[in-house]
Amino acid sequence: MGWVLIAIATILSLTLLSPWARKRFRFGPLHLNDLAATLGTGILVLVVLEALKPLWTNRRSAGVSRV
Repeated sequence: MGWVLIAIATILSLTLLSPWARKRFRFGPLHLNDLAATLGTGILVLVVLEALKPLWTNRRSAGVSRV
């Protein structure tokens, strides 16, 4: 999974940083507020998932199965 993450990050970075690729895919430039919103959303999702993790592990260890 680590290699996949590295490959995706590399391809996306090259696509966003290359003027030819940006023009080809019709990507606009990234503004500071776009990056802040992306970072904030990523942190929020991480916090929510970490808060839910104990609930999932308790349910799993109690033997509750999903049908």
